[in-house]
Amino acid sequence: MIDCSFEINYLVKEDSVIVLYLKKNICLESLPKIKDIMLEYLSKGINNIIINLCECSFIERDIWNYLIDLKKELYDCCGDIVLSNLDGNVKLDYDLMELSNTIESFESLNDALYNFGIFNQTRFA
Repeated sequence: MIDCSFEINYLVKEDSVIVLYLKKNICLESLPKIKDIMLEYLSKGINNIIINLCECSFIERDIWNYLIDLKKELYDCCGDIVLSNLDGNVKLDYDLMELSNTIESFESLNDALYNFGIFNQTRFA
């Protein structure tokens, strides 16, 4: 049995993209919170979404199905949803379910932001 402890954080970039950070194990119990956040920002006209999974260990199938359905809804209002930082079991599930045919993924958050025309200038010393 999977421990369904989860954390969800988010931020809005340039009033056009919401970045949703899903952490730990994302089970069905987390769906109402995810939906509430999505509805709040969709009602404000922010319909581009990045799901950052850098600290996510597991996503239940029902959550994947919700994201697929949301992608279809966003398409109708000229929006999109993409994933970033897939790793471990989450990446394995993404590959096994052949979700690349439905939801695009990016190796980094910066790449996903660039997809929406947001340029993050990261400088290394």
